[in-house]
Amino acid sequence: MPGYSGYDVFSTTIIGDNEFSDPINLGPQINSPSDDIYLKLDSTMTEGFLSSSRRGGYGDMDIYRFYFLNKPNFNKCICDDSILNNKINTAMNLNLVKINDSIKIDLSAFKEIYGHPTLYTFWKIDNKVLNVDTSAISFAFDKKGHHNIDVQFVSKCDTCYDRLVYCYGKNIIAYDKDITDTIDYVKEPDDKVISLDPVYFYFDKDFLRSDAITTLKEDIKVLKENPYTYIKIIANCDSRGPREYNIDLAQRRAASVVKYLKKNNIASDRIVEIIPLGEDKPINNCKDGVTCPESEHQKNRRVDLIIAETKVKG
Repeated sequence: MPGYSGYDVFSTTIIGDNEFSDPINLGPQINSPSDDIYLKLDSTMTEGFLSSSRRGGYGDMDIYRFYFLNKPNFNKCICDDSILNNKINTAMNLNLVKINDSIKIDLSAFKEIYGHPTLYTFWKIDNKVLNVDTSAISFAFDKKGHHNIDVQFVSKCDTCYDRLVYCYGKNIIAYDKDITDTIDYVKEPDDKVISLDPVYFYFDKDFLRSDAITTLKEDIKVLKENPYTYIKIIANCDSRGPREYNIDLAQRRAASVVKYLKKNNIASDRIVEIIPLGEDKPINNCKDGVTCPESEHQKNRRVDLIIAETKVKG
């Protein structure tokens, strides 16, 4: 069988009981004019080892490590560059979407990573790796709630010991209908109206101030008195600052409220949805470019606890 001299490594596929496809030589990227044997791939099928007597070794049969650049491996990534993360996040420009709406993300501008040319761009959506190499993708979510999008850039680096791979992950919330800032009231069978008060925040802060804790204690009391009531957490910001930053700030404010509720024995399954609106739904006219007094901005720096539903016991 034709090869590159000496022992070569071939691949074949099992196609039935005791039946295999014709062997295929793995080519000069694996085989050399010398002996090449004992190839072993890892569980991801993206890297491995082989033994070879090729030139440049230290003895007879040396052990070499190899990896495939054209296959995604999200288990091994560099992902701790805050400047690069911010650039990718800005390019994605996505935090809140409506289910079934078409979404397009284009990262073709990232032609280099750390000064090395980008060879491949891979994607993972909700832990499913897409079998495609493309810098731009289009998709839609058909279920509401939290979704994860991960992108992986593979760069060419002839002097690197390992693959030069950079990954970035982003959480996106999909909602199923238009969101308003109006608190919904649900009447129980005894006609008692249940309502919860909003929690307010300082400018550009996400910690719970003293009046917010006082409000939450009262809300928690109501929730404990009505154990079959379920809520949505909707977090808002005033219009000052970039929209993307305010979405992130709203997420942190929502997290502070949720953490306090859980700490005070409100079960996480009673929180049916968390929606970080950022500056998108002000309750007044204090939008971008509008001059407003601080008292009006304050009305938009809040987290609403909205009654989602009240289930009847039994």
